[in-house]
Amino acid sequence: HFFTATNLTSFNSFYERSTEVVVQNNGLPLKDPLSYLGNRDFAFIPGYFMLEGSFSFLTGLNSSALFAFTLAFASLLFVFAVYFLLDALGLKKRFGLAFILIAANAFIFNFLIFTPRHLISFSLLLIAFAILAKYKNWFFSGIILGIAAFIQAPLLLIFIPLCFFASREFEFKQFLKSLVTGLVAFGILFLPNFLRFGLPSFAMPEDWGYLLSL
Repeated sequence: HFFTATNLTSFNSFYERSTEVVVQNNGLPLKDPLSYLGNRDFAFIPGYFMLEGSFSFLTGLNSSALFAFTLAFASLLFVFAVYFLLDALGLKKRFGLAFILIAANAFIFNFLIFTPRHLISFSLLLIAFAILAKYKNWFFSGIILGIAAFIQAPLLLIFIPLCFFASREFEFKQFLKSLVTGLVAFGILFLPNFLRFGLPSFAMPEDWGYLLSL
């Protein structure tokens, strides 16, 4: 694999079986039947599960075949995002070199972007940045950023240094508007889950002990 590991890693196993739960439930369930004897709320940020579940609905694929399809989609989206970003920064002629460098450092991406979930979110982050740099459209950039966060929220933190690194491409006010729009878009998308479960949690320390909350 160029940009990600297999579906047998601990992270991918969790993500893929969560998607299976969503598909089998025909929507987001209230409880996660495979965690803590089925007592844990399905509170994990659901963007990726909903996206991959939609792929399953459209293609009829499941299990490893669905993972392979999602992996191919994520890889193609990443290639497009890199090309779009280089074009936005006036570096389109160096796309070939950039892609060779990315391919040569594939082992790094196996650790930094080792799931389709992370890769899709990171690609959308690059697209949001490119839209801001090329078109100065802070609103559309913010919407894309919010969707990226709905798939993998911590990537919002990468947007800040990324934008400061290329601040010559746009004004600080545009960057701030894009970031705020992204936060609002993420908040709207995540609101149903928040109202049902509260903040995301990975464990139930009150029932299973402190160490299981790590």
